[in-house]
Amino acid sequence: MQEVEVRGPLKEKDFDKIFQFFKSNATFIEERDRFSLIYFPKDTLDLKKMQDDPRDLRLRVTNKKAELVIKYGRWGVKDNRREISIPIPLEKFDETAELLHYLGWSFGSVFATKTFVFKHKNIEFALVKNKHLCYFEAERVIGKNENPEKTMKEIEKTCDKIGLSIFSEKEYFELMDKINSSPGALFDFRKREFSEIKQEYLEYF
Repeated sequence: MQEVEVRGPLKEKDFDKIFQFFKSNATFIEERDRFSLIYFPKDTLDLKKMQDDPRDLRLRVTNKKAELVIKYGRWGVKDNRREISIPIPLEKFDETAELLHYLGWSFGSVFATKTFVFKHKNIEFALVKNKHLCYFEAERVIGKNENPEKTMKEIEKTCDKIGLSIFSEKEYFELMDKINSSPGALFDFRKREFSEIKQEYLEYF
């Protein structure tokens, strides 16, 4: 499948207001508790260097269901990427992290979130909270014959009508840098085993 997606900031004081808007004007899909290992394709915290690599590999658990996901394509505030998701047994999560380590994927970011998902105007809106920030994602999955640029404009127009602003590239990268520099935000399985990190996030497993 191909995702067309935008992201934008949500001030914590505005989160409940936006939540109530969607509760009244959209279809509630689900609540997601998610733990993710977001792998960096290069041994660097320079997001500009990582942005040049189209591989975005993630090992994650959502509501006790585990999966290995790769998103392929240039990423940033606005995405138009191919996504492939492979479900794995939850009890195999640790071994999958070990397998990826042996394949050379060992370094990245730990990300745990609470998300509320709604469907509005044929767009999926996710209102996301974690200990560092609140933000939203708006996406639509399209087929091969659909126009991603047209879809992106439709998403942006809907966000504007709701009053949701989209990150500038500068804002987005500054935010990611802030998250990655926070204590405990990064993992490196060449120095620390996943089992140690897992102890801090057992509620997701």
